[in-house]
Amino acid sequence: MPGKRAYDTAHKALGSKVETVVGDFMTMDLEPLGTFDVVFFMGVLYHMESPLASLRRLASLTKGVAIIETHAVAVPGFEHLEICEFYSSNQLNGDVSNWWGPNLQALEGMCRAAGFTRIEVFPIAAAAEAPFTGRCGA
Repeated sequence: MPGKRAYDTAHKALGSKVETVVGDFMTMDLEPLGTFDVVFFMGVLYHMESPLASLRRLASLTKGVAIIETHAVAVPGFEHLEICEFYSSNQLNGDVSNWWGPNLQALEGMCRAAGFTRIEVFPIAAAAEAPFTGRCGA
């Protein structure tokens, strides 16, 4: 799998006993996985065709904290609204697998709607379009 080489290298070098599970996050049965104290959802949300549904699935795996890193948008003058920019093709970084760019309000709202009760956001950069990391608690 492309992008998994670094994980495989670290897994082997550390003698990790972590069980690797590969599957389609939106269609696989999550029940056998159980729940986790910490879940990393890094660089995933903007690739999801249904971001709210994916956050609901994420919340079902999270009994503690979910760390979510994602692309974000800012629309000056509309920061108080929950806005997502939709990418129908390769508008974001020339990548056709990118679908959504939420603003801060939209990400917080989607996390609440997904069932997270505590939400903290940490902007990574002050640029108009920059990633941000959020920490959501179950």
